[in-house]
Amino acid sequence: MNAASCDQICSMVQRKLGLQLSGEVSDGQMLLWPSAFHENESFSLRFKPGWRSAEAMLTPGTFAGEMVRSMGACSASAKLLFSSYAQSLARAGVHIGIRVNGTTVDAQNPSAWATDWTSFDFTLRKSALVFDLNKDVELLPVADLLITPLIGMAMSLIGTVSEEEHAGEIEGAAVQYLATRYERKKLNRDACIRIHGTRCHGCGFSFGENYGEIASDYIEVHHIEPLATTGEVLINPATDLIPLCSNCHSVVHRVTPPLGIEELVRIVKERRPK
Repeated sequence: MNAASCDQICSMVQRKLGLQLSGEVSDGQMLLWPSAFHENESFSLRFKPGWRSAEAMLTPGTFAGEMVRSMGACSASAKLLFSSYAQSLARAGVHIGIRVNGTTVDAQNPSAWATDWTSFDFTLRKSALVFDLNKDVELLPVADLLITPLIGMAMSLIGTVSEEEHAGEIEGAAVQYLATRYERKKLNRDACIRIHGTRCHGCGFSFGENYGEIASDYIEVHHIEPLATTGEVLINPATDLIPLCSNCHSVVHRVTPPLGIEELVRIVKERRPK
């Protein structure tokens, strides 16, 4: 694991979540933080791959009190997205450790958390891994298993504000800056894929199997209930979003309202050679 590994991981997170990171590698550990700030002003993530295991821990900076308070007072939709990430991680056999104000809380039940936060730390740990940390091709999937969702969980709680709301704000406020530097739809997409996978739920097509590494994590994400009719609603990536290939996604939107997924699957099965 070296500087080149760090650059690849930062690029991966930016592509998937929209947040630009900086990082460094020292003593077998990787430290990452949002590029626009010193780690003390926002949050930092420490990634520690080891022998047959890996751990990632995210903590707030010394001067990130405003960000910490905003995370505690986050919306119901933010908590729903967080719990969707937690659900996908639990299914993948990842140990999730969440502490708020020094007390361990249930990652999958954020509605029971305290809302007045003064501190937190999030830890993800996966054991029984076999990988060579000196080979990026083996290290990157481990990083994606732990680093990407951990940052996604944090960003979901930080929340979003519009560019109009942000206009005129003091440039040094980390919470406002971070909230305008990622798109919630990217987090929803990432959580959906972690829960449902990258295979089309209409026809079973896999871009990775057909096109190789260049398309290994590609799939389109479909809103089961179109946003144009639902407006501002809580989106649960586990139940409201579904992966579809480009063809199936286009077909379901050929009619209004869009075809249901069960109907799509029926059509595909009926037209396949017996």
